[in-house]
Amino acid sequence: MTDKVNMRITEVTVGSNDNPYDTRAITVSWRGDEDYCVKQGIRVWCERRKRWEAEPIPSGRTDAFIARTRYPFVQARDIAVRLMGKQLNEAAP
Repeated sequence: MTDKVNMRITEVTVGSNDNPYDTRAITVSWRGDEDYCVKQGIRVWCERRKRWEAEPIPSGRTDAFIARTRYPFVQARDIAVRLMGKQLNEAAP
């Protein structure tokens, strides 16, 4: 009999290289339960507003901020891939 192992993806980085300090890298980060955010540095993506927002410290995050910047993993991953593609296209000569 095999023991069941539960695993959760806590962070995925979509970037142009393997440097974790690359400021252009976009990261999908777990925020609890089934919630993930799309980050670039200290900013998080708001899909509703189609823009980056500064992420406050945990005690400064309002319910409205959390509601507009949290996504299920697959949606957050798709947003990160789309944003990275747009970023790379804008940087192309």
